Amino acid sequence: MVRDIENSHFGHVSTGPNGQRDLSLAYRFETPSGSVVVTGDTGPSAAVTELARGADVLVSEVYLAAAPKPGTPPPAPGSLAAQLAEHMSQEHLSPEAVAKLAVAAGVKTLILTHLVVPDDPAVAEKLKARIAAIYKGEVIVGRDMTRFVMSRGF
Repeated sequence: MVRDIENSHFGHVSTGPNGQRDLSLAYRFETPSGSVVVTGDTGPSAAVTELARGADVLVSEVYLAAAPKPGTPPPAPGSLAAQLAEHMSQEHLSPEAVAKLAVAAGVKTLILTHLVVPDDPAVAEKLKARIAAIYKGEVIVGRDMTRFVMSRGF
C-alpha cells in the first residue's frame, strides 16, 4: 500500500510551467518487509510526522547551513540572499529538525538523502553527530547508489 501527503516545501506560492500550483509530496510505502517514508524536499511538517509515525525507515532530505564568516553582515531584508536563507531554513530540514521529526514519529532508522552539503566523510560525520544529540536510532548518510536492504527484524 502507498499513501501520500503534501508536505511543507512550498510555503510560498510557486507555480509550474502549466500554471498550476507546485506541490511537494511525501510517501509512505507499506511492504512485507516494513514501512518506508520518503519526504523529498520539506520543511518541518506535522503532516510528514504523522505519515512517518511508527515507520521502520524514514528517508529524508537534510540541509546543513554554512556558518556565516565572522564579520559578515546579515543579508538585506527582501534581497535574494535573504529570500534564499529563509527558503532553506523554512522549507528544508536542518539536522536538528530531521532528528526531531524522527523522534516525534518514532521511526527506527533514518536515511539522509538529497544532501545539500558537500560529499565529504567529515561532513557526513558532522551531520550524524548533530542528529545523534537528539535522535538515538540508526542514522545512515546516503550517497549516490547507496543501497539499503530491509527485512523484518533488521
